[in-house]
Amino acid sequence: MEVTIHFSEQDGRQVLQLPDRDAFVSQAVARALKECAVAPSPEPDAGASKWARMVERERQNPTKLGDYYQQFRKDMREFREGFHFKHDEVP
Repeated sequence: MEVTIHFSEQDGRQVLQLPDRDAFVSQAVARALKECAVAPSPEPDAGASKWARMVERERQNPTKLGDYYQQFRKDMREFREGFHFKHDEVP
């Protein structure tokens, strides 16, 4: 899996100079996750839509959105209430 991570300018330059930066970052993250005791999320249902998978991930771990959580909940509600297919429209 590929994940984008933002570093400070100084840290980023140091990481870029490492001979095997991918292995270094992977090992550092694995150690940090063990210390934080973060349980891995279960794999989302492969048959579910992107929206359904995103909603399920958020339900399992709502803190990932931080300050945006309340806006996300509002957007979810508005989407659910206003969702319709074009063929459902009455001419």
